Amino acid sequence: MNLKVEPLDLQMADVSGSKWQEVRAEELGQFRNCDLSNVEITDCDITGLKINGILISDLIKGK
Repeated sequence: MNLKVEPLDLQMADVSGSKWQEVRAEELGQFRNCDLSNVEITDCDITGLKINGILISDLIKGK
């Protein structure tokens, strides 16, 4: 992926119905106080992804 890297800071934004493709969110990428109801994550590298401090990989494994 060859992207021009610029930080994106969204506050009090409604991104309902938005599509995010070829997005990189390494290091310090955080969602806080968000409603992520009905969000689908497909074909993504979820290494180190946490929800409320719990690694998603552990949740998937059933830990």
